[in-house]
Amino acid sequence: MKHPISFFVSLLLVAMFVSHAAGVPTTTADSSKTKPPPSHWKNDIVTALNFSQVDFDNWSKGGEDNVAWLWNMTMVFEFDRPTWNWRNNVKLVFGKNRTNGREFRKSSDEINISTVFTLKRGMFVNPYISVNFETQFTRGYDYKKVPPAAISDFMDPGYVIISGGSGLAPVDGLRFRLGFASKTTITRQFSALYSDDPRTADVVERIRHEPGMEVVTEVLRKVSANIVLASKLSVFSNLRSWEQVDVQWDTTFSSKIARFLSVNYNIQLWYDSDVSRKRQLKQALMVGITWDVI
Repeated sequence: MKHPISFFVSLLLVAMFVSHAAGVPTTTADSSKTKPPPSHWKNDIVTALNFSQVDFDNWSKGGEDNVAWLWNMTMVFEFDRPTWNWRNNVKLVFGKNRTNGREFRKSSDEINISTVFTLKRGMFVNPYISVNFETQFTRGYDYKKVPPAAISDFMDPGYVIISGGSGLAPVDGLRFRLGFASKTTITRQFSALYSDDPRTADVVERIRHEPGMEVVTEVLRKVSANIVLASKLSVFSNLRSWEQVDVQWDTTFSSKIARFLSVNYNIQLWYDSDVSRKRQLKQALMVGITWDVI
């Protein structure tokens, strides 16, 4: 497939279009006697905006002025039939902060889109095909260097994983799948950091293809009356060695304490030996306004 991103975006647009069309009732000359057909789509769109600000003036205990904001949106479009299931997930996150009068700096930046088509053939044999796309909105910098050095940007890197195999959903809220996969890393300016093969000194690879296997586990559980746990663990191996295993673990605890007020705690663990030999960890505690779009 020469253009996996274009193919995947087309699938997503079709899903959103069909989702919208499915939600429009069919009308006739006598609409009072006609009921709209039941929709097999289950759609969920939730967005939240978090903001914090601290300002000091002649404060003897010390501290630094700071302003921070974070926006995130999660979308699920799922079409479920007795013999097959098509599930689409979109996660968008972006935030910035400013400390002690310095310029605003990016604190969070994520675009993650996935689509999974599954045939229901039995509890242990459910063939599937999936596509996952991941990148970021804007340029990222390493602020430990002086001056700050650019290290990433939109589609620099971008990741596309296409996989197919067998899935399992033993209970509601638990999904598991295992299959053969192809991971493509796409870069432009920062190839040396993400896609270049050090074994080919005379060539700089802007695109790297890695065949292998992928294991994905997803959990969505209601921990208590107002706390929801959502967790996704993705493991990809190019089968060369255990050191070549890529791990992404994204877990969020969400609590809606009022109609438009929520608390979210997110922790992400990422390990990719091509980027860093040490695991990467990110935590975020967010309190802010949230609302369900649909």
